[in-house]
Amino acid sequence: MAPTARTIHDLATPAALIDVGVLGSNLARMRDVAARASVSLRPHMKTHKSTVIARQQQEMGVAGFTVATLREAEVMAGAGFTDLLIAYPPVGESRVGRLAALLERADVTLLLDSLEAAQWAAGLAKRIGRSVSCRWEIDCGARRCGTPPGPETVRLASEAFARPGLEFAGFFTFPGHAYASTGVAGIDAAVADEADAHTQTVELARQAGFPDGGASGGTTPTCLRMGETSPLAEVRPGNYVFNDATQVALGVAETTDCALTILTTVVAKPAARRLILDAGSKAVGKEVMSPSTKGLARVTGRPGVVVSRMYEEHSIIDSDGDGIADVRVGDRVELIPNHACAATNLQSFYVARDGERVVDVIVPDARNWHALI
Repeated sequence: MAPTARTIHDLATPAALIDVGVLGSNLARMRDVAARASVSLRPHMKTHKSTVIARQQQEMGVAGFTVATLREAEVMAGAGFTDLLIAYPPVGESRVGRLAALLERADVTLLLDSLEAAQWAAGLAKRIGRSVSCRWEIDCGARRCGTPPGPETVRLASEAFARPGLEFAGFFTFPGHAYASTGVAGIDAAVADEADAHTQTVELARQAGFPDGGASGGTTPTCLRMGETSPLAEVRPGNYVFNDATQVALGVAETTDCALTILTTVVAKPAARRLILDAGSKAVGKEVMSPSTKGLARVTGRPGVVVSRMYEEHSIIDSDGDGIADVRVGDRVELIPNHACAATNLQSFYVARDGERVVDVIVPDARNWHALI
């Protein structure tokens, strides 16, 4: 989309900015991390929700893409991205109906973690008249979806894949508990948990007659700490494209690695050490993902200055030092969201910037929406 603004100073606020140079560096960094560990890169596009950015990732040689929602999968398939892993259980008639249509135009792998999910997937296979590729999720510590590593997973997966039409594609882990850590030591522990979950399970599964589909796992912080050897065959980081204040707090990124910022205007300064900005929870998000995170968003270029409180249309900075002494009403500041994935889903468009120059407008065309049927 052709931009009408020439510089970021011409933009109405709040506005979501993407630094194209930082974005490119982030993409190259994860490509190199995956290559060094000899694993395939199947990035999760839930962070950027943009086929434009997905094309950049594809040009860097990714193996395929991970998605969370059917909306993401349908938009990606429509744009010609046809190797997709849907990292969400295929439960519900509305999902199965849409999956049947999707499987006519894309190679899709589904994710199972229960006998009930397997039953829905088997029903889908019967509907389309052919087998459906599926991974089975092991809970390696996040305590979200998944089954316990080892015998329990093998028992349930054996029963699930005995159903006609289900093709085993390998195991799947999500070491999301890395985000509950206070730094790289906790992330390293999550990396070890993930490796141990696969070690406990894979040999038992092989003895039970499962083929070796290769392990799928990883998050942005665990991928950046996995080193040069990994039991994984592919990794699925998402956040790395933009990074955010959480990655900075965890110690795997610097503020200069954060490609996404929210441009805001100072609309009030009621006290010398308090600012009111025109970007609140509806523009920035309001998550705190790690105990190491300070505040609800970081202010770029002002170390230690964070958003302390937030309403829907207001962010409030209460500074206990001189970090905002020079800021006046009408000035503009940029915020680094705590969670880029949530912040991007709030945006109708991103403004791509090269320094202060506006170079493009990118629509997150796979952003979530729900049709009423």
